[in-house]
Amino acid sequence: MKDWDWKADFPHSTARPVQADIIRDLAPILLQDKNAILEAPTGTGKTAVAVTFAKRILRESEGPVLYASPNKDHLMQVRKEFLSSGLPEDRVIVMFGRNEYPCRWLKEQFGEEATEDDCGCALLDSPYRPVIRRTSSG
Repeated sequence: MKDWDWKADFPHSTARPVQADIIRDLAPILLQDKNAILEAPTGTGKTAVAVTFAKRILRESEGPVLYASPNKDHLMQVRKEFLSSGLPEDRVIVMFGRNEYPCRWLKEQFGEEATEDDCGCALLDSPYRPVIRRTSSG
């Protein structure tokens, strides 16, 4: 992994300790052209972390950056922050919530008649769940 001064790509003047921890945890994965999914509590600073990685990834590769969330309002806010940070619109993909896309796991487990409203996705023991989780802000 190349040395990277991530603070130069961070969209704010300083990062909170939890943001710095997340960046250090994810850097070995994302900077080796691998994918990662981050799930963390509201207010953790996930968007700023995503902008930081997106800047680096888009500067050094041709691929797009995908950001997914189950909340459309949140995604629109994230998209706005991505674009205001100078990220190119044609290389930033925001993926809308679960109601816009079928849940593969739910259909596999309960059949085609099942809907996402039949169960709470956060509680599912699904093979499609995140590979990296931050469960506390500290």
